[in-house]
Amino acid sequence: MRDITLSDIKDLFETLLVLERAVVALAARRMTQAGIGRLERLNDQFRAAWGRQQYLEVTLVNSRFHREIYDTTGNEFMKSYLGSLQSQSQRLAYICFTRPAAIDLDAHGDESIADHRELIDGLKKKDEAGAVELITKHIQRFRKRVADHMAPALLNLKIIA
Repeated sequence: MRDITLSDIKDLFETLLVLERAVVALAARRMTQAGIGRLERLNDQFRAAWGRQQYLEVTLVNSRFHREIYDTTGNEFMKSYLGSLQSQSQRLAYICFTRPAAIDLDAHGDESIADHRELIDGLKKKDEAGAVELITKHIQRFRKRVADHMAPALLNLKIIA
């Protein structure tokens, strides 16, 4: 497997933002009670893995969560394209756990779990606009985590004059 380049990261986030927003809008129309139940169970697994600091499991369960949403659409093209993106996204997410001091992992975990919960609630209510807004925020949070991994915020350094 080849290394991920800066160009790849830019392209990944541009594409994720466009396609994930489209897929959650479509999923809001097509989500079933069974699908909601699967998402709730996956978010519970995500929360548990995060609590155990099992970051490989965190990335795997997060990927399954997003893929469940893709499956809901019944759109094979979206599932295929987003499945490929999800594989790269999952890889990038795991890499970011190699330098956990770059971000507040506890806060990031809480925010991600809350994002999933809010997304589930939006999908349950068939709230397309709310789901799109939430997934946008979720992807932006992931993008910030990647940026912080690549160049930790220098403003957080405690430099004594």
